[in-house]
Amino acid sequence: MTSYIQFNTFNFKNSTSPALNVISSAAATIPLFVDYNSFMTDGSSSQAMLFSNIYGGSITNNTITNYQTGIQLLSSSADIYGNTISSDVENSSGISAILSTVNETMNGSYFLGGYNNISTSNSLSPCMTVENSYFDVAGGQNTFNISSSITEYHW
Repeated sequence: MTSYIQFNTFNFKNSTSPALNVISSAAATIPLFVDYNSFMTDGSSSQAMLFSNIYGGSITNNTITNYQTGIQLLSSSADIYGNTISSDVENSSGISAILSTVNETMNGSYFLGGYNNISTSNSLSPCMTVENSYFDVAGGQNTFNISSSITEYHW
């Protein structure tokens, strides 16, 4: 069994809840595929996507605009491919991973992750925040943009 969330529009205003919140509290999880969705907010909403204890699946070809955090992974793993994440919200992050595995690169000769475009333009806003996690972006053809006035790094 596999779960698909595809071709949806999520338009949030002033929300502290994630637009898409998927939590597994069982011992086994099923793959989750989140593809071709659009997430928009006025800049006052917390996360576009929050995944907790989700292992396997992919997050591909989504557009995420002006969330505090575009993709939040908590004890999860995912291939992240072809997404456009942008925010001008202060202290925002395109992808945040805690105790997780983030794949944004090739596996052999196949792109399972990569080709993401992540832009944050406000102060203290890295493209990725990673805590006790593994992430691989080498060779993934990702684009990470931050404002030239920001002294922080991409992650």
